[in-house]
Amino acid sequence: MAPSPAERALSSRDQLLEVAARHFASRGYAAVTIRDIADDLGIRQPSIYYHVPGGKQDLYVEVTLRHFERHREGALAAIGPETDSLEQRLRRFARWMLSRPPLDISRYVNSDYPELSPEAIARIEPAFQRCIFEPLEQIFTEGLSEVRPHLRDARRLCRVFFSVFESLNAARRFWEAHTSEDAAIDWSLELLLRGIEEKR
Repeated sequence: MAPSPAERALSSRDQLLEVAARHFASRGYAAVTIRDIADDLGIRQPSIYYHVPGGKQDLYVEVTLRHFERHREGALAAIGPETDSLEQRLRRFARWMLSRPPLDISRYVNSDYPELSPEAIARIEPAFQRCIFEPLEQIFTEGLSEVRPHLRDARRLCRVFFSVFESLNAARRFWEAHTSEDAAIDWSLELLLRGIEEKR
C-alpha cells in the first residue's frame, strides 16, 4: 500500500531534520544556508519553508530541540535503577556519553548562540537544562548520601562530571590508541569520586 500524503510529508520532514542536523553539527549555524540543505536533499528551497515556515532559525531550533530530546531519552535509559550505587549509575552514564558524538557545547555557546535571536535562545536553553543536565543531576540528587557532606551540591557535581566526560569524548583520538574506554572511565571516576590526595 502506498504511503498517504500525511505519511509522505512526515517522512520528508524527518529527512529534512536529519540532513539539517548533519549540516549544523558539522559547520555551525552561521555557515549553513537553506540552499545547502535543499541541494543536499535534491529539492527546491521553497519546499523547506513548507515544513518550516520560519526558515533557517526555526529549522535550527527544531533540530536542536530534537537532538537534545534524543540525548535525554538515551540518558534516562542509561541511568538504571535508583537502587544501584552512585558509582554504578555514573559508570553507565559515562559509558553512554562516550558511545555517542560529543554535544560540542562550546560551539553552541560561542558560535551558534550569537547568531540567534533572544526568542530562539529562550526556546533552546530550558530544553538544554531539562534534557542534558537534569538526568545527570537526578543521579547525584539520589546518591548524595554517598558524597562527602561539604560537596553535596548535585547541580555542581553534575556540571563537573559532564565537563569531564564531554571533554574526554571530544579528545578521544588523543587517548584511545593507548588506553581503553573502560580504563578511561575507571580513571576519571576514581579521580572524581575519590580525589587525588592520598588519605593520611
